[in-house]
Amino acid sequence: SGTWYSMKHPSDGEIRLGQGMERSRTFLMDNPDLAEVIDQAIRRFFAPAPAPADDPAANETEASSKAADTKGADAKAASSKTASEKASAAKAGKA
Repeated sequence: SGTWYSMKHPSDGEIRLGQGMERSRTFLMDNPDLAEVIDQAIRRFFAPAPAPADDPAANETEASSKAADTKGADAKAASSKTASEKASAAKAGKA
């Protein structure tokens, strides 16, 4: 009983890492080459390579992202300025 951890290796087929998390962890520490294969697969999946710089679609997305960041920063600055102005006005009214 217990959960077996396994992986599909690109060239070796399915490999059983161990029964349970601790045994799987120990197996990967003893087999750093397999740990590296898993690490690289995870990184490729969750952090894909950036688009080439000469790709117009990538440049367009980057430009719109920067514009959105600038608008967000301007809005935050305006709202905090308004809040501080309100606080100053409230203090001046009480004095």
